[in-house]
Amino acid sequence: INRAFLVGHGNIRACTIEYENRNPKQHELLQMDKDLRESMEAGAFGMSSGLIYPPGCYASTNEIAEMCKIIENYGGFYATHIRNEGDKLEDALTEAIEISRLSGVRLQVSHLKTSGSRNWYKVKNIKTIIDRAIDEGIDITCDRYPYIAAATDLDVILPNWVYEGGVADQINRLKDTNMRQQIAKEVSQSENNDFWNGIMISSVYYDKNKWMEGKTITEISKELNKPPIETVFDLLIEEETRVDIFLFSMCEENLEKILGWDFVFVGSDSSMRANQGILKEGKPHPRSYGTFSRILGRFYREKKLLSLEKAIQKMTGLPAQKIGLDKRGLIKTGYFADITIFDPEK
Repeated sequence: INRAFLVGHGNIRACTIEYENRNPKQHELLQMDKDLRESMEAGAFGMSSGLIYPPGCYASTNEIAEMCKIIENYGGFYATHIRNEGDKLEDALTEAIEISRLSGVRLQVSHLKTSGSRNWYKVKNIKTIIDRAIDEGIDITCDRYPYIAAATDLDVILPNWVYEGGVADQINRLKDTNMRQQIAKEVSQSENNDFWNGIMISSVYYDKNKWMEGKTITEISKELNKPPIETVFDLLIEEETRVDIFLFSMCEENLEKILGWDFVFVGSDSSMRANQGILKEGKPHPRSYGTFSRILGRFYREKKLLSLEKAIQKMTGLPAQKIGLDKRGLIKTGYFADITIFDPEK
Protein backbone atom coordinates (compact mmCIF):
# COMPACT_ATOMS: atom_id res chain seq x y z
CA ILE A 1 0.00 0.00 0.00
CA ASN A 2 1.37 3.41 -0.99
CA ARG A 3 0.49 6.21 1.39
CA ALA A 4 1.10 9.92 0.94
CA PHE A 5 -0.04 12.03 3.88
CA LEU A 6 -1.16 15.64 3.82
CA VAL A 7 -1.07 17.87 6.87
CA GLY A 8 -4.50 19.24 7.74
CA HIS A 9 -4.86 23.00 7.84
CA GLY A 10 -7.75 22.56 10.27
CA ASN A 11 -5.62 20.48 12.63
CA ILE A 12 -2.88 23.09 12.70
CA ARG A 13 -5.38 25.91 13.22
CA ALA A 14 -7.25 24.07 15.98
CA CYS A 15 -4.01 23.28 17.83
CA THR A 16 -3.15 26.97 17.85
CA ILE A 17 -6.42 28.91 18.28
CA GLU A 18 -8.91 26.08 18.77
CA TYR A 19 -12.35 26.72 17.24
CA GLU A 20 -12.36 30.50 17.47
CA ASN A 21 -13.93 32.49 14.66
CA ARG A 22 -11.16 35.02 14.09
CA ASN A 23 -7.92 35.62 12.28
CA PRO A 24 -4.79 34.31 14.01
CA LYS A 25 -2.60 36.89 15.73
CA GLN A 26 0.94 37.33 14.49
CA HIS A 27 2.51 35.02 17.07
CA GLU A 28 -0.18 32.41 16.40
CA LEU A 29 0.42 32.56 12.67
CA LEU A 30 4.13 32.04 13.31
CA GLN A 31 3.30 28.96 15.39
CA MET A 32 1.05 27.61 12.63
CA ASP A 33 3.83 28.17 10.10
CA LYS A 34 6.28 26.37 12.38
CA ASP A 35 3.97 23.37 12.76
CA LEU A 36 3.45 23.26 9.01
CA ARG A 37 7.19 23.32 8.29
CA GLU A 38 7.79 20.53 10.79
CA SER A 39 5.09 18.43 9.13
CA MET A 40 6.56 18.97 5.68
CA GLU A 41 10.03 18.09 6.91
CA ALA A 42 8.58 14.95 8.52
CA GLY A 43 7.41 13.77 5.11
CA ALA A 44 4.02 15.34 4.35
CA PHE A 45 3.31 15.74 0.64
CA GLY A 46 1.33 18.94 1.09
CA MET A 47 -1.57 20.51 2.96
CA SER A 48 -5.30 19.86 2.82
CA SER A 49 -8.15 22.09 3.93
CA GLY A 50 -11.84 21.59 4.62
CA LEU A 51 -13.27 25.08 4.32
CA ILE A 52 -16.87 23.98 4.69
CA TYR A 53 -16.08 22.57 8.15
CA PRO A 54 -14.83 24.13 11.39
CA PRO A 55 -12.26 25.46 12.05
CA GLY A 56 -11.34 25.85 8.37
CA CYS A 57 -14.53 27.80 7.69
CA TYR A 58 -13.14 30.59 9.89
CA ALA A 59 -9.90 30.96 7.91
CA SER A 60 -9.39 33.81 5.47
CA THR A 61 -8.12 33.46 1.93
CA ASN A 62 -4.93 35.27 2.91
CA GLU A 63 -4.27 32.95 5.87
CA ILE A 64 -4.38 29.89 3.65
CA ALA A 65 -2.38 31.53 0.87
CA GLU A 66 0.42 32.41 3.30
CA MET A 67 0.57 28.80 4.50
CA CYS A 68 0.51 27.55 0.92
CA LYS A 69 3.64 29.59 0.20
CA ILE A 70 5.41 27.31 2.68
CA ILE A 71 3.97 24.24 0.97
CA GLU A 72 5.17 25.50 -2.40
CA ASN A 73 8.68 26.05 -1.03
CA TYR A 74 8.79 22.35 -0.12
CA GLY A 75 7.46 21.28 -3.51
CA GLY A 76 4.16 20.13 -2.05
CA PHE A 77 0.60 20.63 -3.26
CA TYR A 78 -2.62 22.01 -1.77
CA ALA A 79 -5.80 19.89 -1.77
CA THR A 80 -8.98 21.62 -0.73
CA HIS A 81 -12.59 20.89 0.04
CA ILE A 82 -13.65 24.32 -1.16
CA ARG A 83 -15.73 26.68 0.97
CA ASN A 84 -19.02 26.05 -0.79
CA GLU A 85 -20.22 23.50 -3.36
CA GLY A 86 -23.71 24.86 -3.92
CA ASP A 87 -25.15 28.37 -3.94
CA LYS A 88 -21.70 30.03 -3.77
CA LEU A 89 -19.82 27.42 -5.78
CA GLU A 90 -18.25 29.79 -8.30
CA ASP A 91 -16.96 32.10 -5.57
CA ALA A 92 -15.47 29.18 -3.64
CA LEU A 93 -13.74 27.76 -6.70
CA THR A 94 -12.41 31.19 -7.60
CA GLU A 95 -11.03 31.54 -4.06
CA ALA A 96 -9.12 28.26 -4.37
CA ILE A 97 -7.62 29.41 -7.66
CA GLU A 98 -6.68 32.76 -6.11
CA ILE A 99 -4.85 30.93 -3.31
CA SER A 100 -2.84 29.07 -5.93
CA ARG A 101 -2.19 32.30 -7.81
CA LEU A 102 -0.98 34.13 -4.68
CA SER A 103 1.22 31.31 -3.42
CA GLY A 104 2.30 29.52 -6.58
CA VAL A 105 1.25 26.19 -5.05
CA ARG A 106 -0.10 23.32 -7.15
CA LEU A 107 -3.85 23.05 -6.58
CA GLN A 108 -6.08 19.99 -6.23
CA VAL A 109 -9.82 20.60 -5.84
CA SER A 110 -11.36 17.69 -3.97
CA HIS A 111 -14.53 15.92 -5.20
CA LEU A 112 -15.62 18.61 -7.67
CA LYS A 113 -19.40 18.83 -7.76
CA THR A 114 -22.49 21.00 -8.14
CA SER A 115 -24.52 20.39 -4.99
CA GLY A 116 -28.27 20.95 -4.87
CA SER A 117 -30.65 20.76 -7.83
CA ARG A 118 -30.87 24.54 -8.11
CA ASN A 119 -27.11 24.61 -8.73
CA TRP A 120 -26.80 21.80 -11.28
CA TYR A 121 -26.74 24.28 -14.16
CA LYS A 122 -23.43 25.65 -12.83
CA VAL A 123 -21.44 22.75 -14.26
CA LYS A 124 -20.73 24.87 -17.37
CA ASN A 125 -19.62 27.78 -15.21
CA ILE A 126 -17.06 25.80 -13.22
CA LYS A 127 -15.63 24.28 -16.40
CA THR A 128 -15.13 27.79 -17.77
CA ILE A 129 -13.50 29.01 -14.53
CA ILE A 130 -11.05 26.10 -14.45
CA ASP A 131 -10.22 26.30 -18.16
CA ARG A 132 -9.39 29.99 -17.76
CA ALA A 133 -7.15 29.25 -14.79
CA ILE A 134 -5.31 26.56 -16.75
CA ASP A 135 -4.86 28.97 -19.67
CA GLU A 136 -3.41 31.46 -17.19
CA GLY A 137 -0.83 28.90 -16.09
CA ILE A 138 -2.41 27.80 -12.79
CA ASP A 139 -1.56 24.17 -11.97
CA ILE A 140 -5.08 23.01 -11.10
CA THR A 141 -6.56 19.53 -11.20
CA CYS A 142 -9.60 18.02 -9.51
CA ASP A 143 -10.89 14.64 -8.43
CA ARG A 144 -14.29 13.01 -8.26
CA TYR A 145 -15.92 9.81 -6.98
CA PRO A 146 -18.43 8.02 -9.26
CA TYR A 147 -21.57 8.46 -7.14
CA ILE A 148 -24.24 11.16 -6.85
CA ALA A 149 -24.55 10.98 -3.06
CA ALA A 150 -22.03 12.70 -0.81
CA ALA A 151 -21.02 11.50 2.66
CA THR A 152 -20.47 14.00 5.44
CA ASP A 153 -21.50 15.02 8.96
CA LEU A 154 -25.09 15.89 9.81
CA ASP A 155 -24.11 19.17 11.42
CA VAL A 156 -22.70 20.41 8.11
CA ILE A 157 -26.15 21.86 7.42
CA LEU A 158 -25.81 24.28 10.36
CA PRO A 159 -24.59 27.89 10.06
CA ASN A 160 -20.87 28.37 10.73
CA TRP A 161 -21.41 30.42 13.88
CA VAL A 162 -22.96 27.40 15.62
CA TYR A 163 -19.60 25.54 15.63
CA GLU A 164 -17.59 28.29 17.31
CA GLY A 165 -15.83 27.18 20.49
CA GLY A 166 -16.05 23.46 19.80
CA VAL A 167 -18.50 20.62 20.34
CA ALA A 168 -19.57 21.52 23.90
CA ASP A 169 -20.48 25.06 22.87
CA GLN A 170 -22.22 23.77 19.77
CA ILE A 171 -24.40 21.43 21.83
CA ASN A 172 -25.27 24.21 24.27
CA ARG A 173 -26.46 26.36 21.38
CA LEU A 174 -28.57 23.49 20.08
CA LYS A 175 -30.22 23.24 23.49
CA ASP A 176 -31.06 26.95 23.64
CA THR A 177 -34.63 27.68 22.49
CA ASN A 178 -33.88 31.09 21.00
CA MET A 179 -30.81 29.85 19.19
CA ARG A 180 -32.71 26.85 17.83
CA GLN A 181 -35.20 29.25 16.30
CA GLN A 182 -32.43 31.32 14.72
CA ILE A 183 -30.65 28.24 13.37
CA ALA A 184 -33.92 26.86 11.99
CA LYS A 185 -34.55 30.18 10.22
CA GLU A 186 -31.11 30.17 8.60
CA VAL A 187 -31.29 26.51 7.58
CA SER A 188 -34.74 27.02 6.03
CA GLN A 189 -33.29 29.64 3.68
CA SER A 190 -31.16 26.95 2.03
CA GLU A 191 -33.88 24.29 1.86
CA ASN A 192 -35.83 23.10 -1.13
CA ASN A 193 -38.83 20.77 -1.19
CA ASP A 194 -36.67 17.63 -1.19
CA PHE A 195 -34.07 18.83 1.31
CA TRP A 196 -34.90 16.44 4.15
CA ASN A 197 -35.65 13.56 1.77
CA GLY A 198 -32.09 13.89 0.52
CA ILE A 199 -30.43 13.43 3.91
CA MET A 200 -30.03 9.81 5.06
CA ILE A 201 -28.41 8.76 8.33
CA SER A 202 -25.46 6.46 7.67
CA SER A 203 -23.94 6.14 11.13
CA VAL A 204 -24.66 7.08 14.74
CA TYR A 205 -22.59 6.44 17.85
CA TYR A 206 -25.11 5.22 20.42
CA ASP A 207 -27.04 1.95 20.12
CA LYS A 208 -30.39 3.53 20.99
CA ASN A 209 -30.40 5.41 17.70
CA LYS A 210 -29.04 2.65 15.45
CA TRP A 211 -32.56 2.11 14.09
CA MET A 212 -32.18 5.42 12.27
CA GLU A 213 -29.30 4.21 10.08
CA GLY A 214 -30.46 3.91 6.48
CA LYS A 215 -33.47 6.20 7.01
CA THR A 216 -33.96 9.76 5.79
CA ILE A 217 -34.62 12.71 8.07
CA THR A 218 -38.13 12.83 6.63
CA GLU A 219 -38.78 9.21 7.59
CA ILE A 220 -37.28 9.59 11.07
CA SER A 221 -39.18 12.80 11.83
CA LYS A 222 -42.46 11.14 10.87
CA GLU A 223 -41.75 8.21 13.20
CA LEU A 224 -40.86 10.61 16.03
CA ASN A 225 -43.74 12.96 15.19
CA LYS A 226 -41.40 15.96 15.15
CA PRO A 227 -40.55 18.60 12.55
CA PRO A 228 -37.41 17.63 10.60
CA ILE A 229 -35.26 20.44 11.98
CA GLU A 230 -36.21 19.54 15.57
CA THR A 231 -35.32 15.93 14.81
CA VAL A 232 -31.89 17.08 13.64
CA PHE A 233 -31.31 19.25 16.71
CA ASP A 234 -32.28 16.51 19.16
CA LEU A 235 -30.28 13.83 17.36
CA LEU A 236 -27.13 15.97 17.30
CA ILE A 237 -27.51 16.61 21.03
CA GLU A 238 -28.10 12.93 21.86
CA GLU A 239 -25.18 11.79 19.71
CA GLU A 240 -22.87 14.62 20.80
CA THR A 241 -22.77 15.63 17.09
CA ARG A 242 -21.35 12.24 16.01
CA VAL A 243 -23.80 11.59 13.17
CA ASP A 244 -22.73 10.70 9.63
CA ILE A 245 -25.03 11.11 6.64
CA PHE A 246 -25.46 10.45 2.95
CA LEU A 247 -26.42 13.64 1.13
CA PHE A 248 -28.26 13.02 -2.15
CA SER A 249 -27.53 16.34 -3.84
CA MET A 250 -26.01 15.63 -7.27
CA CYS A 251 -27.17 14.45 -10.69
CA GLU A 252 -25.88 11.71 -12.97
CA GLU A 253 -25.60 13.99 -16.00
CA ASN A 254 -23.15 16.32 -14.26
CA LEU A 255 -21.21 13.40 -12.80
CA GLU A 256 -20.61 12.04 -16.29
CA LYS A 257 -19.53 15.45 -17.58
CA ILE A 258 -17.09 16.02 -14.72
CA LEU A 259 -15.55 12.54 -14.94
CA GLY A 260 -14.94 13.13 -18.64
CA TRP A 261 -12.91 16.32 -18.18
CA ASP A 262 -9.18 15.84 -18.73
CA PHE A 263 -8.19 17.68 -15.53
CA VAL A 264 -10.36 15.44 -13.32
CA PHE A 265 -8.91 12.31 -11.68
CA VAL A 266 -10.74 9.52 -9.88
CA GLY A 267 -10.66 9.55 -6.08
CA SER A 268 -12.83 7.86 -3.47
CA ASP A 269 -12.92 10.71 -0.91
CA SER A 270 -13.11 8.01 1.75
CA SER A 271 -11.38 6.47 4.70
CA MET A 272 -10.79 2.71 4.90
CA ARG A 273 -14.29 1.35 5.45
CA ALA A 274 -16.10 -1.78 4.34
CA ASN A 275 -19.63 -3.16 4.37
CA GLN A 276 -18.55 -6.09 6.54
CA GLY A 277 -15.83 -7.12 8.98
CA ILE A 278 -13.76 -4.98 11.32
CA LEU A 279 -13.82 -1.97 9.00
CA LYS A 280 -17.63 -1.80 9.02
CA GLU A 281 -19.18 1.11 10.89
CA GLY A 282 -22.83 1.98 10.37
CA LYS A 283 -23.71 1.95 6.70
CA PRO A 284 -20.57 3.10 4.88
CA HIS A 285 -20.76 4.88 1.55
CA PRO A 286 -20.02 2.37 -1.24
CA ARG A 287 -17.34 4.72 -2.55
CA SER A 288 -15.18 3.37 0.28
CA TYR A 289 -14.78 0.03 -1.48
CA GLY A 290 -16.49 0.41 -4.87
CA THR A 291 -15.05 3.53 -6.48
CA PHE A 292 -12.53 1.99 -8.85
CA SER A 293 -14.55 -1.07 -9.84
CA ARG A 294 -17.51 1.24 -10.55
CA ILE A 295 -15.39 3.39 -12.86
CA LEU A 296 -14.42 0.31 -14.86
CA GLY A 297 -17.81 -1.40 -14.72
CA ARG A 298 -20.24 1.48 -15.19
CA PHE A 299 -18.34 4.25 -16.89
CA TYR A 300 -16.02 2.20 -19.11
CA ARG A 301 -17.77 -1.09 -19.80
CA GLU A 302 -21.45 -0.12 -19.66
CA LYS A 303 -21.64 3.55 -20.61
CA LYS A 304 -18.47 3.86 -22.70
CA LEU A 305 -17.99 7.30 -21.15
CA LEU A 306 -14.26 6.63 -20.71
CA SER A 307 -11.90 4.48 -22.72
CA LEU A 308 -10.14 1.77 -20.73
CA GLU A 309 -6.84 3.60 -21.13
CA LYS A 310 -8.29 6.93 -19.96
CA ALA A 311 -10.04 5.32 -16.99
CA ILE A 312 -6.85 3.64 -15.80
CA GLN A 313 -4.84 6.81 -16.35
CA LYS A 314 -7.30 8.79 -14.20
CA MET A 315 -6.94 6.21 -11.40
CA THR A 316 -3.17 5.68 -11.51
CA GLY A 317 -0.66 7.71 -13.51
CA LEU A 318 -2.24 11.15 -13.29
CA PRO A 319 -2.86 11.08 -9.50
CA ALA A 320 0.62 9.67 -8.84
CA GLN A 321 2.17 12.45 -10.90
CA LYS A 322 0.16 15.17 -9.13
CA ILE A 323 0.82 13.82 -5.65
CA GLY A 324 4.49 13.25 -6.31
CA LEU A 325 4.60 9.46 -5.86
CA ASP A 326 7.96 8.78 -7.45
CA LYS A 327 8.22 5.90 -9.94
CA ARG A 328 4.61 4.82 -9.50
CA GLY A 329 1.44 4.94 -11.57
CA LEU A 330 2.98 3.78 -14.85
CA ILE A 331 4.25 0.48 -16.24
CA LYS A 332 7.73 1.63 -17.10
CA THR A 333 11.32 0.43 -16.77
CA GLY A 334 12.67 1.32 -13.35
CA TYR A 335 9.23 1.91 -11.83
CA PHE A 336 7.79 -0.08 -8.93
CA ALA A 337 5.72 -3.05 -10.11
CA ASP A 338 2.47 -2.05 -8.37
CA ILE A 339 0.25 -3.87 -10.83
CA THR A 340 -3.36 -5.02 -10.56
CA ILE A 341 -4.35 -7.72 -13.04
CA PHE A 342 -8.06 -7.84 -13.93
CA ASP A 343 -10.45 -8.81 -16.70
CA PRO A 344 -11.89 -5.54 -18.07
CA GLU A 345 -14.96 -7.36 -19.40
CA LYS A 346 -15.93 -8.64 -15.96
